[in-house]
Amino acid sequence: MSDQITEKPEEQASEPIQQTETTAGQTQTADSSKAEAQAENSEATTQTASAKPQKSKFSPRIKFPQPSKGAKIFAFFVLVSVLSGLLPFFLPKHNSLIKSISVESKILDDFDDISTVKTFRKKLRKVKLNGKGQESASIIHIEGVIQKKNRTYDQERILNLIKDLEENADNKAIILFINSPGGTVYESDEVYLALEKYKTSGKKVYAYLGPMAASGGYYIACAATNIMANRNSLVGSIGTICGQFTDATELLAKIGIKSTTIHSGKNKNMMNFNEAMTEEQQAIMQSLADSAYEQFTGIVAKSRKMQDSKVYALADGRIYSAQQALEHDLIDSICSFEDAKNQIKADLENPNLEIIDEEFEEKTTFYDFLTGTGKFAKALAIFLQTGSISQALRQSCIQLTYPAYYCPL
Repeated sequence: MSDQITEKPEEQASEPIQQTETTAGQTQTADSSKAEAQAENSEATTQTASAKPQKSKFSPRIKFPQPSKGAKIFAFFVLVSVLSGLLPFFLPKHNSLIKSISVESKILDDFDDISTVKTFRKKLRKVKLNGKGQESASIIHIEGVIQKKNRTYDQERILNLIKDLEENADNKAIILFINSPGGTVYESDEVYLALEKYKTSGKKVYAYLGPMAASGGYYIACAATNIMANRNSLVGSIGTICGQFTDATELLAKIGIKSTTIHSGKNKNMMNFNEAMTEEQQAIMQSLADSAYEQFTGIVAKSRKMQDSKVYALADGRIYSAQQALEHDLIDSICSFEDAKNQIKADLENPNLEIIDEEFEEKTTFYDFLTGTGKFAKALAIFLQTGSISQALRQSCIQLTYPAYYCPL
């Protein structure tokens, strides 16, 4: 019994020793596997590092400045203008004249002689105007700045239209719809003279003044025997602008810039920014303005049957409301455009008179889009600098040749 009791503790004591040896072996195996893994990782890291190009410690780092709030707003408006400019090129265009234009172009393909094409177009224009042989009056729109051509005005088209209507037997009158701040003296007078010639055929000219008929716009209206206006029209601005002069000589001197223009004739360089205006040069420009002014006031006196003294009193360049213009005899009546058309029908003693609207169809090209975006950016920049919307629009959008009958509102 004693021997058995003695042997059991020895067996129990040997078990922990075996467990300790096993644990130590496992520890050595784990340590060796970790060492192998670390060795493999170090080799992979070495290979990756050797594969990547070594960066120079002197390589420059470009840091772009963060845009300001104003720059972000400017970029947003430019993006909107670009998208709005591109949008019309992707929208379907509906035009009632497309069918007739396509037919005309097919017929023109059969002509080889350019003179034959011009004759055909002239005859086709008369056929379009004649219509069904019914008596008619045509509305001609004088809208926007009056100059050779812009997005709302086309001088050549208007002159050709007046001439065609003069030769058209069915046409009995022209109705001018005027919404214009004026424009150049040359173009304004050309339209006035064309309308005066039109009246020699025994036909009548009527004028309806829309939101604005100022300066050159009112000049053209004077060709009408009857001037009607909307009650909210701005009328008048009888006067002339004959150039703008900026003397930058003192500014150039302060910043150390000297600009010289080589010229012959003492007044050849007048109104240039690098030469101060003399009293003689100012008198020269004033004489041109006065000459155009006398022409304008003379036309008003003739059209409105006024004494010159009364016209001079009114013609100080100011604009008048429709009611004030009526009180000063610058217009004949105040009414809506529909009432004006009814008055014209009654005056021509034809209640069935056909009214043909010859509205100018604006054609936007990709060039217009590009220049329009540039003008918008320029106008926005001027507005941010000056805070004046009118100044931004004038300096970025309106380019006139002088002298001009123009109201810079």
